Amino acid sequence: MPFSPIEHGTLNWDVPVNQAFEDVWTELAAATFYQLVAASDAPASVRSRAQYVCDGTADDVQIQAAIDSALAEGGGRIVLSAGTFNLAAQLVLAGADDVETEIDLTLTGQGPKVTTLAAGSGLDSAIHLTEVIRAHLADFGITISGASHGISSNTTNGADSGHRSFWQSSFRSLQIHGPWDGTHTGYALHLGSPFRSVFENIEIGGVGNGWRMFSEHADFNPGDLTVTRSFVDLSGAGGTAYRIDSPAGTMNQTVWTMCEAYANGATSTGIYIAGSHNRFIGSNLEQFQTLVNVASGESNSFDLNYVTCRDGGSSNKAFVCGTGAWNNRFSANYLNVHTGDSLVAVQDANTSAACPNIFERIRIEANSGTTTTYSKVASTVFRDITAFLGGGTIQAGLLSYPLTTVNDSSFTPADHNLIAWTSDPATLRSTSNTITSGTVYLHKVKIVNRSTVVSNIHLGIESAGSGLTSGQCFVGLYDSSGTRLAVSADQASNWTSTGGKTIALTSPQTLAVGYYYIAILAVGTTPPQFSMGAGGAMSVNPGLTTSTARFLTGPGSQTSLPSSITLASQTPNTRAHWAALS
Repeated sequence: MPFSPIEHGTLNWDVPVNQAFEDVWTELAAATFYQLVAASDAPASVRSRAQYVCDGTADDVQIQAAIDSALAEGGGRIVLSAGTFNLAAQLVLAGADDVETEIDLTLTGQGPKVTTLAAGSGLDSAIHLTEVIRAHLADFGITISGASHGISSNTTNGADSGHRSFWQSSFRSLQIHGPWDGTHTGYALHLGSPFRSVFENIEIGGVGNGWRMFSEHADFNPGDLTVTRSFVDLSGAGGTAYRIDSPAGTMNQTVWTMCEAYANGATSTGIYIAGSHNRFIGSNLEQFQTLVNVASGESNSFDLNYVTCRDGGSSNKAFVCGTGAWNNRFSANYLNVHTGDSLVAVQDANTSAACPNIFERIRIEANSGTTTTYSKVASTVFRDITAFLGGGTIQAGLLSYPLTTVNDSSFTPADHNLIAWTSDPATLRSTSNTITSGTVYLHKVKIVNRSTVVSNIHLGIESAGSGLTSGQCFVGLYDSSGTRLAVSADQASNWTSTGGKTIALTSPQTLAVGYYYIAILAVGTTPPQFSMGAGGAMSVNPGLTTSTARFLTGPGSQTSLPSSITLASQTPNTRAHWAALS
């Protein structure tokens, strides 16, 4: 298009500029890649320029015709005017169902409150994406009711589809509203098999549920998505603001930044996850019965701002992990417990001890009359959990104040370059007790914070052994159920001298967070006397059952460490031998 620059100081400069805009408009309006659809209530000047003009009834006919026209040309841009478009049928944006055939379609309005798509009663959704479309939706609003979704998608699972519904798509400045009366049961966004796309500035309100992203085929893990600045305001009971599901394959690798939600009905959930490698950053969640529920999946992380459960709600829970949820991380700058309420801050049922769920950097506001509790498994990790006690109570064991070598006055295994020990070696006495040849002695240690690779067992010998039987003197490692995990080479020669002993396991062992037993077996005429702490009838095993005791004797008459030991059948003892791991 020819265009002449305007000289400096030109009077009535707006005249040529306006003419230039007119020329651009004429060129765009006549181009095949650009289609203007005018609403029935759009200004007359807009309706006169539009390729498609709606009458306020079944406006989906004109919009779909514009979409189909653009798709037939390999893609294009559909511009919706200001006004309301009444949809009697779903708008469908479909690609070629082939990942090698790239079709881009843009559908844009004049602003979320200026352009509105009103979905009629009974529609599955207002807009549906499928067949590997590359869609770009922006600057309009959608109203829905009943069980209708705002935007939906699914894959056909066609031979060339890559199991994608849409990909390399963008969704910006959209507003999706329900009726605000608690009757809506659908989702604002119900997206099956989404892939490699971005969402930004999405406002949702008055709906039963906010977002749902889900997988649809065992051979494809959809995801690689970013969502920036979303707000969900639920209306009615039992809804979910953000939901990730994996019915087939795994929904994974989504990042949600500054995504907030509010509920005004009972039994609602803020974030529900059945997927992996999803991250929520800077989220606020308010008035939900359950704030975050990772029903299944691994390596999800939640870095939350202000979160609070439903005021006066029963069964309020903050962070929940199911049996199949592992290696998930939770933190919150401010976990509020409303005055007089009860809260389960953590409910962890993870059965994968090697990959614990980690709850850290959580600050609890325990207001007057509140009770905060938790339930966990042995592998659950609590770190840097603090509280302002404003008259509330917190179950013992939940708070875990941050410690460093600077502000912790006690010595730990790490100060000695060890991983775990039975006791501080500075408390050992200078003499020891004899042990019985052929009897196994068990000494309990614990792994904390994270999984650790162990290569060595450390002991001290106060009195050397003699006449030890070659091939029958060992140390080993057992788990808390009594199953042998690792064993050393024979120590008959090594134990004929005094001093500290570093004994290598035949192969390194990865230990999850939890309890373990170091086993000692010596066979010979005079077994060595091992370094030990003070012992007494009640001093080393108080409050423990035989199967959980710190120090046990048995079984006897052994020439090698057995593959398993029934802990409950052994005898608690007062020989607090010192042993450590590195």
